[in-house]
Amino acid sequence: MASIKEKLRGLSHISAAAPAAERRESDSSSRIISELDARIVENDYGAYVFREKRFSLNFVHGVPLHEFLELKGPDFVCAGKNQELEGMQPDKVLFIDTETTGLAGGTGTYAFLVGVGFFADSEFVVRQYFMRDYGEEPALLHALSRVLQDKTGLVSYNGKSYDIPVLNTRGIINKDRIPWDAFKHLDLLHASRRLWRKTITPCTLQNIEQNILGFRREGDIPGWEIPALYFDFLRNRDYEPIVPVFKHNVMDILSLVSITVNICRAFSGYENLQQNQYDYFSIIKTFEELGDHSKAVHACEVFLEYESLPELVQILLKNATLLKKMNRMEEAERVWFKVIDRVNRFFPEPYTELAKYYEHKLRDINRALEIVERAEKRMNIIAELRGGLNNDIKEQLIYRKQRLVRKLKQTGEGGET
Repeated sequence: MASIKEKLRGLSHISAAAPAAERRESDSSSRIISELDARIVENDYGAYVFREKRFSLNFVHGVPLHEFLELKGPDFVCAGKNQELEGMQPDKVLFIDTETTGLAGGTGTYAFLVGVGFFADSEFVVRQYFMRDYGEEPALLHALSRVLQDKTGLVSYNGKSYDIPVLNTRGIINKDRIPWDAFKHLDLLHASRRLWRKTITPCTLQNIEQNILGFRREGDIPGWEIPALYFDFLRNRDYEPIVPVFKHNVMDILSLVSITVNICRAFSGYENLQQNQYDYFSIIKTFEELGDHSKAVHACEVFLEYESLPELVQILLKNATLLKKMNRMEEAERVWFKVIDRVNRFFPEPYTELAKYYEHKLRDINRALEIVERAEKRMNIIAELRGGLNNDIKEQLIYRKQRLVRKLKQTGEGGET
């Protein structure tokens, strides 16, 4: 059994080693913090690493940053397909992006680095809050709550489903909740998918940077590697591999600004969009779902000039439907006939809509019957050449024809009701 003297020698060895390890960490920390132009900040809840970067409003990251400040409430409404974003003010918006210990979320996921961006003092400011261990989380969250105090809007990329739930969970655990629901939140992931899902797959932030903003990150680290880098840091206290994570986060924040501008301009400047890059039908549907049918019709007319669009028929049919909703029936009639006369495939909708228009609006049973019989002939030709005709559609047309024939007999052969 070891003597008391030997035990004391062992304890003195541990005590001497600990300060040495702390000095090594301190030296490494100071060097990396200096390289990042960061500093250690303390508040009532503890300490954390704080970094701030400032960019001129003329700084170009896909677009000049100042273009975000030119956006208006209707731009945000269209981008988010949400009328509640009408009151969003560019100078009160906070861009937010987190780097976390896991990609799945949940109560065990920490946001070890939170990056935010906002416009202030004629500059764009990016601030980053980093915790060197889990014990610094309360200080980080408190600092984050302070920067949010004069903001009313948020912009994120998948923040509604990931970043904000993670931060909200961590706030609940630390009893320092931020009222995230009080902010008007534009999540660019949903807006990006609406505009670019047909041309950009998958709709990741980096893919949009390359295809829409026109630049490729050099020397960047993939997002999926970041949690492992932080766990390595916690084990060995080596700060150097963490430096690229800070730079990755800054790039994400800057991209949020430029992607927002591009999305908003797609709606405000839809007359001048580059062909084959956007989901044009989605733009039309956005206007429609927001209740702006006039703008939706005008967008249809603009996009129908692009005769090579694969969704041309879809846009024609939507155009006619919108015109019908606006009671512009003569214009709708012309569009339905465009589909009938110019499209090789058989679409029952224009025949059915024309038959209803002639029967119920114009009270012209003969014309209604004529268009139904025209549909019937087209169906028979298609059935003979290709087969596979939808029986439900055929039965509906047969039923409509029989009913119209009965109406004619009731009102006199060839007469009108």
